Amino acid sequence: MITTQTQLNAFLDSIKDETELAIDTEFKRVSTYYPVLCLVQIATKSNTDCIDVLALEDLSPLFDKLYQKDCLWIVHSARQDIEAMHCLSGQLPKQLFDTQTAASLLNHSVQISYQALTEILQNVHLEKAYTRLDWTTRPLPAEAIEYALDDVRYLLKNYHQLQTQLQAENKLDWIKEEAQSLLNIELYVPPIDKAWQRVKGLSRLSKNAQLPAAQLAAWREHQAQYKNKPRKWIMADDKLVAYALGKEKLSTKAQQHFDTF
Repeated sequence: MITTQTQLNAFLDSIKDETELAIDTEFKRVSTYYPVLCLVQIATKSNTDCIDVLALEDLSPLFDKLYQKDCLWIVHSARQDIEAMHCLSGQLPKQLFDTQTAASLLNHSVQISYQALTEILQNVHLEKAYTRLDWTTRPLPAEAIEYALDDVRYLLKNYHQLQTQLQAENKLDWIKEEAQSLLNIELYVPPIDKAWQRVKGLSRLSKNAQLPAAQLAAWREHQAQYKNKPRKWIMADDKLVAYALGKEKLSTKAQQHFDTF
């Protein structure tokens, strides 16, 4: 595992000419609005390693490599990984191939897991023992690091097989279109004025109640971002709907914040 700037620079030098990068991340998102990025795993045709984000002060050399125009990110179920990286880098990949999306275009199950797809394509069984690990824990168990590395170890092989199958079925343009939809900045920096779209039950409200609900949703989103707390810690969806209907009232402090929003 890469834990120093010297190690990072050496690793980046070893992959400087590589343009196909298998990427995965490990992050924590329990008590925060923004994901806490902990590890970045990268595999190329010649090198595989994981980067301890929490141990490094300067990630700019990593970002300089990952966000080059000619770098293709190969990721399985990419959205959360892109978001976790975007929170630190402020950037989106220039090229993307999502193996989960590709698999669905080839008639595998829509949300097939990386482990299931790898078993089908590579006849390799991968364990899921560390799916609930707190990745901020240090030191990480050696087995957990190997688990994290396994998440990229077979990605390139999966990618090449899926790409060949997509080409055979004339579906390469389809996967490119799907990739572009995942590179929409609004997925990762959602406009506050569209926060109402995330509220369960809002569509069932009358038009008179929808406006205050939308205003409350925008205020909640702003508060969640400012305090870096989950939306539902600020206000649960059912509470938001109840406030919009006038069935409940905000606390005095919350009302003051809302009035000045």
